[in-house]
Amino acid sequence: MVSYSGKTKEREAHVRLESLFHLLFIVMAMVFRAQQGQKNMLGKITAQFYRTVLLSVAMSAFLIAGVFLFPINTMLTQEIHGRFVNAVELRALYVNYTLGRFIADIAALTSRTAIRHQLLLHSRGEIGFQELVAFSTPKYADGARVIKDLVGVRRILPDGAVVCSHGDQEIFHGVSADTPGIFLLSAAESTKMLVVRPIIESERVIGYDAGIFNADFMFEGMPQEVRRFSLISASEVRPMESERKHRAQLSDVPFFLEGEMETSLLDSAKRQSLLIVSLYTFIALLILLALFYFTQFRFFRNIIERLHRETRQKEALLRETHHRIKNNLNGIVAMLQMQMDTMESSETRRALNEAVGRVYSMSELYTKMLAANRSQEIDLGEFLGDIVERAVSLFTYTRKIHVEKRFDRILLGGEVLFPLGLIANELATNAAKYAFQENQTGILEVSGIRDGDVVSLSIRDNGRGFPEGFTAQDSAGFGISLVHILVEQIGGDIRFENDSGAKVTIVFNAPAG
Repeated sequence: MVSYSGKTKEREAHVRLESLFHLLFIVMAMVFRAQQGQKNMLGKITAQFYRTVLLSVAMSAFLIAGVFLFPINTMLTQEIHGRFVNAVELRALYVNYTLGRFIADIAALTSRTAIRHQLLLHSRGEIGFQELVAFSTPKYADGARVIKDLVGVRRILPDGAVVCSHGDQEIFHGVSADTPGIFLLSAAESTKMLVVRPIIESERVIGYDAGIFNADFMFEGMPQEVRRFSLISASEVRPMESERKHRAQLSDVPFFLEGEMETSLLDSAKRQSLLIVSLYTFIALLILLALFYFTQFRFFRNIIERLHRETRQKEALLRETHHRIKNNLNGIVAMLQMQMDTMESSETRRALNEAVGRVYSMSELYTKMLAANRSQEIDLGEFLGDIVERAVSLFTYTRKIHVEKRFDRILLGGEVLFPLGLIANELATNAAKYAFQENQTGILEVSGIRDGDVVSLSIRDNGRGFPEGFTAQDSAGFGISLVHILVEQIGGDIRFENDSGAKVTIVFNAPAG
């Protein structure tokens, strides 16, 4: 009866301890997750605020530029085009006047009475050709000498004979001077105009006066809106192929004046419109940001300030919770020690003694977890190395155990470190208790390797190893059960094997940050 009661108490103690460890694990995990979740929420809201600000500014700038850039650019372009058309039309008036003056000057030369009368007498056969030339030459030269911009002039008979001339006569080479009118003589270097006027008596042509004028001066002093001018005969006009050209028809002569726009002005208009829009956009954004400050910014600022207050309150509550958890863990240790003193069964006392070690290790682990949580990430080697050495140190009074640590640099967060700490504590405790022979110097090797996003954690001893054919299901102890639960918690796999002693390997995913 007494034996049955002792076994019952032992089973009850195991059940209570198992429930206690599960509860402690859940509470501690919830505390860390709540603290981390609060920080993440604050960070997300702050980031969302700045994204909203940047998006609003970018969209506003795009909208303002889209609304103003095209109309302003169109307005400036139309203004330049209007100035260009006006410049061409104004120059056309001047060219029309100048060509009319050329015609009038030749007409004045034709109407000189004395030499005209001599030409009439010659046409009637009353005087000879030489007498006509001798009489007309000096008087013709006197009349031509006063004509402005005249390069050369000559009087010819209907049969082509030259009666008299003045100025450059080589310029008439290849020029037909027996067709009345005004004609354009264009050359690469200059522009000249040919004016041919018939001399008519009694409806009969008795001769021609042909004069060539220098017309280059008509295109000097180019307006800033015009790149070049061109004089086009009405018989040679073709449709314009560019909007950057304009033609003005001359009213008194059969010509068009064509002007080509200066393209640099259009580029200047684009730059000017862009500058104006940029200025408008900048001013509008300043106004928008001012309005945004008094609306959205203050709204988000109030939210952030409220979250900061709530965070400070929760941090104060968490500090109190941490303090209570530490005190409760210490209280549990004291209660287990008191309970252990009342137990008669050596197995029960051993189980309670192991529980005291677990709770004490959990207290130390909890302290380290607080430090890990504050720094967000902590090195796995430093973290587990201290836990393993602390767990092994509880058994150094019976045997000598060396701890060897081999770790890659592996940074992990609190949610993974907490279960790994419990796993390492449990496996190190089991190895220190069961792996080594009496008075054997033990070696406990702890290693961690990262391969991409996969982390392998191994704990190996040089003790007696696992029994032949051992599997995880063969162990009904609470420690191995707890290890399995924690491995599932981190989504990993566990493997038991003999490798010059017992070796436990845990493999889990931990993406490198």
